Amino acid sequence: MAKEILSALEAASESVVMAEPSDLQSLVELHTRLEEVVAACGEEESSAAKWAAQAAGVLVESIILNDCGDPAAAMEAVGETIECMQYIVRDGRAESEVTFPKRLGPRFDSSEAVRLEEAPADAPAPEPAPAAAVLPPEPSEVMETPLQGDLGVLGEFVLEAREHLENA
Repeated sequence: MAKEILSALEAASESVVMAEPSDLQSLVELHTRLEEVVAACGEEESSAAKWAAQAAGVLVESIILNDCGDPAAAMEAVGETIECMQYIVRDGRAESEVTFPKRLGPRFDSSEAVRLEEAPADAPAPEPAPAAAVLPPEPSEVMETPLQGDLGVLGEFVLEAREHLENA
C-alpha cells in the first residue's frame, strides 16, 4: 500500500510542478493525481496524507472554478502539501513533525494532530472542508466581477477533460 501511495504522490508532485493556475488542463490533471493519492490511501485509512490530498484537491477545484482570490498562493499551498505528504510517506516522518500549509484549514493545526491519533479506528473520516471554508475571502473579491463563463459549460469541460485524461 505504501508503494502505491508513494507512486501516486510522485505523479502528483510531477503534475504540480507542471501546473499553472491559468491552465485548466494541467489543473484537471493535478486534481486527478490528488484523487489517485486519496484512492491509494484506501477507504479505511484515515491518515494525514489522505486528508491532505482531499484538502489539496479542494484547493485545486477552487482554482479551476475561479473561487480563490490568489491562485498562485493556492498552487503554492498545494505544492507544499504534496511535499509534506512525501515527508510522511517517503521519509517516514511522524505526522506531528510535519507542518501543513494553513490554507488547508483547521484540520491540520498542530492541536488537531493529537486528536487524529486518539480517534477510534472505526470512526468515519470527516469530509474535507468546502473551498469557501478553506480559502478566506480576499478583500479584492468583495467587488463583484462579471461572469466570465457559463458554470455549466465549465463543469462539462472539467468532466470531459477528466475522461480524456483517464483514456490517455
